[in-house]
Formats: sequence, C-alpha cells, structure tokens
Amino acid sequence: MSKISVIDLEEQLALRINQELSKQLDDVIIKMQQIAQEFAIKQVKERSPLKNVLTTATDPMSSIEVIKNYIRYQVGRKDASKIWKLEKIENGKKEIFANAVITQINDLTANIENIFNAINSSLDKELKPFLEKDQDNQDSINPNLNHNQLEKLELLKEYLHNNKSHIRQNIHLKLTQLYLGYLSREHTALIGS
Repeated sequence: MSKISVIDLEEQLALRINQELSKQLDDVIIKMQQIAQEFAIKQVKERSPLKNVLTTATDPMSSIEVIKNYIRYQVGRKDASKIWKLEKIENGKKEIFANAVITQINDLTANIENIFNAINSSLDKELKPFLEKDQDNQDSINPNLNHNQLEKLELLKEYLHNNKSHIRQNIHLKLTQLYLGYLSREHTALIGS
C-alpha cells in the first residue's frame, strides 16, 4: 500500500501547476493589453469596475460561469459602468467590451492545454529513466533509481489523468483570476496616466 496521500499528490501537482502558470502569464498579459487598447478602456475615467468582477472571481464559491454571468449582469444594469458597453467595430461587426472579456476568458483554454500538456510531458520525462531497461537485465526497471520516486511519479500521473476535468477547471479559474487582476490594474494604470 502506498504511503503517498492524496494531499501530497495535490501539493505536488499544485507546485507543477504554479510553475507552468507562470510560463503562460506573458501570453495572458499580452491578450489583456490588446483588449484594453482595442476598446480604449482608458476613456472611462471612473474607479475601475473591473475590481468588482475580480472580487467575484476570487470568492471561494466562484466559478468560470459565475464570473461570466456577473459580467453579463453588469451590462444589463441600468447604472452599469460605461466600460462594459464600450464598443469596437471590426470587419463590419460590432462587439462590446464585456463580450470580448468573456470571449478571452473562454479562450484561456489554449493556455490551460499548454499547462496540462507541459505537466504531462514533464512527468513522462521524469519517468523515462525508471522505465529504461537495465543493460544486464532486459526484463527489469533500472535498479539504480529510487523505487519511492517511481511510485510518486506514477501516482501523480495517475491522479492527473483521473482528475483531468477538475484540474482543468481549477487552472481555468486561476488563469481567469490572474487575467482579471491584470486587466483591473491595467485600467487603473491607464486612467492614472
């Protein structure tokens, strides 16, 4: 029986996720800056309403759908911030800022896949030495490597595979929180300059 607990696996996975999240931040920030520029959000000179959506996003009971619903609700409010209804016309199509933000939140799935694939690839790379055949004994795992480490890696890979959907949701929520945080700061910086 394994001495590795689910909590240990979750902690190991959280470290790997955070490492890979940091590698995706530049892409997320560039997307956020583009949307801020395309919609000229600096023209809305009020306290950033994006802080309110960020508060919703960081609530422990929040989810991607809760966040998107909150943004849609802001558009429909009578006294909603002007930022949500900012428009741009591209190729004859009109789009409002709120819908563009929701689209970018949905499009974070590409970053999620990059994170997920990088973690899988990393685990495969770490497992490879364990699975290489010993030159003298073609039927065994390389005995020079630590069996506990092999077990940890195999269990982590299995945990990642068995909890794929839940892990992707958590990564999506973290990326969305980061995206909205940077968007809020970008608006504050733009109206301050």
